[in-house]
Amino acid sequence: MTSDIPTVSADANPPPLSVLNCTLLEFKGHRRAWRINPLLVPLSVGDVAIVEADRGEDAGTVRAMLDHNPDLRQPSEFRVLRKAVETDLARIERHRKWESEAFAICESKISRRQLPMFLIDAEYRFDELKLTFYFTADGRIDFRELVRDLAAAFRTRIELRQIGARDEIKRSDGFGLCGRRLCCVCFMDSFQPITTNMAKRQKLILNPAKLSGTCGRLKCCLAFEDDDYELEEASGGEYNIPLDPEGRQIEQLSD
Repeated sequence: MTSDIPTVSADANPPPLSVLNCTLLEFKGHRRAWRINPLLVPLSVGDVAIVEADRGEDAGTVRAMLDHNPDLRQPSEFRVLRKAVETDLARIERHRKWESEAFAICESKISRRQLPMFLIDAEYRFDELKLTFYFTADGRIDFRELVRDLAAAFRTRIELRQIGARDEIKRSDGFGLCGRRLCCVCFMDSFQPITTNMAKRQKLILNPAKLSGTCGRLKCCLAFEDDDYELEEASGGEYNIPLDPEGRQIEQLSD
């Protein structure tokens, strides 16, 4: 019986690190990360790829491809291994069903131990060597006994990850007050601190109902143009350079 999973020759010579292709992948819960593609696995946006993970493998959907990593804060040491085939996709679909069952089991065990935590999601890694439960709580939770219960029930590595309000909404999806899909769901890879000073610089009315997003925190979009407002403030209001739609300065001709 022949396998339909493509293999790479051991003699293949990958390109030097300076020209490694990088692929942006989206995993469950709109979690995104870059992976290097030294084997130049042929991929297109929308494909599902199998990639290296910490002590294993994971699967994600291709969202973008570049010939370098644009986010130097998150250098990746993990590689793209191959494009997912039919058996891989069936396995991923099977995991979605398992996750629903795992969620219900974990909720019952949390209730039995009367832990003050709210379960948000369950996620199987592609290789089934790790099962992650995401939860929210008002403070630190001692969940060591819960981890032992879950490890005994699922016979795999268990991780319980506490997340904040913004990550909770990102995993669930939704729309903002502007009517558009949430920015954290569409394109944001990470969150940055948002302050009321950003709203003040933009001369916005400090109304919590208007400045708060679906998560109840200050809107992430307050930071998108904050650098420009800071420059304008530092220059005494004279920072007003006309730009074209691609962000290039427009040359102004004198009379």
